[in-house]
Amino acid sequence: MHRNTMRIFLPALALLALAAGTVAGQTLTTGDVTGTVLDQTGGTLANATIGLKNNATGASQTTRTLSDGTYRFSFVAPGMYTLSVSHDGFQTAEKTTRIQVGLTAVVPFQLALATSTTTVQVTEAAVAVQSDNANITTNVNLDQVQNLPNSGNDLTFYALTAPGVQMSTNGGYGNFEAFGLPATSNVFTINGQVNNDTFLNLNNSGASNLTLGYNEIQEAAVVNNGYSGQYGGLAGTQMNLVSKSGTNQFHGNAVYFWNGRALNANNFFNNATDTAKPFSNVNMWAASTGGPIWKNHTFFFVDYEGLRIVLPTNTLTRIPSPQFSSATLANIAAVNPSETAFYQNIFKLYAAAPGAGNATPVPGGGCGSFTTLGAGVPCADQFRSTAGNRTKEYLWTARVDHIIARIDESPHEVAQIRSDLKEILDDKPTGQFASLLDSAWQELNSR
Repeated sequence: MHRNTMRIFLPALALLALAAGTVAGQTLTTGDVTGTVLDQTGGTLANATIGLKNNATGASQTTRTLSDGTYRFSFVAPGMYTLSVSHDGFQTAEKTTRIQVGLTAVVPFQLALATSTTTVQVTEAAVAVQSDNANITTNVNLDQVQNLPNSGNDLTFYALTAPGVQMSTNGGYGNFEAFGLPATSNVFTINGQVNNDTFLNLNNSGASNLTLGYNEIQEAAVVNNGYSGQYGGLAGTQMNLVSKSGTNQFHGNAVYFWNGRALNANNFFNNATDTAKPFSNVNMWAASTGGPIWKNHTFFFVDYEGLRIVLPTNTLTRIPSPQFSSATLANIAAVNPSETAFYQNIFKLYAAAPGAGNATPVPGGGCGSFTTLGAGVPCADQFRSTAGNRTKEYLWTARVDHIIARIDESPHEVAQIRSDLKEILDDKPTGQFASLLDSAWQELNSR
């Protein structure tokens, strides 16, 4: 069997969204960063300027602290970011943090009085905590995706790192269960798009029963129990996967995995019947590349994965005995000689089956009175078949990100933009909204 699959994502080609900085903004593909800015005495600093820059793409945005010294950036794509804080009369400070899907990174600052132009840079990354809701979220970052032992490189494996999850015991349906809920209650998304099999409501899988695509994944978030409004549809695990994207630097990788007979022991049933270790050969590979199309604006990422497998089987197999074959052919020759050659070919196939040379008579396999064979003459022989099961599968993934526009998320600036848009569009027919919005944006840019 084989299966060819392609996934194409255009996750960043979105319309302009205006949102107040005080609103929490985790989605299936983003996280938050928040914190408080204090002065050297521990007092809060209002109206401090906070900058957030994506270290990979250069995308940046700014906001200002509110009257209580707090700030928040919402709907932030996962990755490494640099936060910078400045305020008149104080030293500028910087920190690096990792934004993770579904989590809020809490990054506080305490500024010292400025004696000269000084920037204090803190290199350690802030720890993401879940302070906004009761979601039980387990994040698997890029390093873990690439380095955790994962037999078959199946995407659903990462759910097993979360608390309350166990391998599925529900008659083989699905790969895992969480907190007693069946595997058919789980929801899988890739870049926010549902990736469930619509028939059994399981994870989409190919001919190999694996969900390929590990090399395209930047981060996995496994959410269980009491999740908030952006999740839902079913009561089980919400497994959200975010794919890699291009950056300002060209990058790529190539990986190859092999497993075969030489690396594995024989199984119990083969040893019990003196059956030799069967042939097996597992080849898996992946290659990806990404980079800028237009630096700081447009990026691409392409991934190709595949597998070619010969899996051993171990099945008790029965074939016609030589005595039964001979008796059947004799009867056919007497009744309908024209069919003799056809049945001869069939019995030859049975006799030439891999492992048939080790076949032994089925115990108690007498043919009974419906044949001309005598009592105790076996009608069937049996042996353990270890013939290989061949499977191949391929996956192509392509992603394009484009930064359409960058606006500050300061509540004051957002409110002003909204006010200006209302002023420009006031009293205009709704049917002209699309063209007027474009005109409004151009006018705002010229102010």
